[in-house]
Amino acid sequence: MIFTAFISRVSSLLLKWRAGALLRMPLAHARKIKQAIYGQYGGEWQGLPAFPEPRDLAHLSEKDWLELIPNARKARALSEITSAFQGVTTRELVERPYGEVQRWLRGIDGIGEWSALFILVRGLGRLEISWCKTKKVPS
Repeated sequence: MIFTAFISRVSSLLLKWRAGALLRMPLAHARKIKQAIYGQYGGEWQGLPAFPEPRDLAHLSEKDWLELIPNARKARALSEITSAFQGVTTRELVERPYGEVQRWLRGIDGIGEWSALFILVRGLGRLEISWCKTKKVPS
């Protein structure tokens, strides 16, 4: 599940600046990326397509990712994420101290502050942070 959250986050990352505004990849395109991944490398669960495990994608090079996702930055990030997950389990990420997991996430190419927070909260259910750490809420 957590690996799927990583792939989801990277597949919907910001594309580029245009006219001073950040653009997101359309949801339909992000879905196509995930469908291409599980279509080629995934399995089945109760007759439905299942997203592959990191070990199922370990053999993919950055070039292989680039063929699936025609974006060099995302291909590099997905390659890094797949490599990072070869030596860790979701259980370990849930049980390790929050700060340690956050640093591990931020050490993966393509995972910035917002993506790490997204994965910690949505993928791991880790809520032990201060949401207003840097900004004061007006009274």
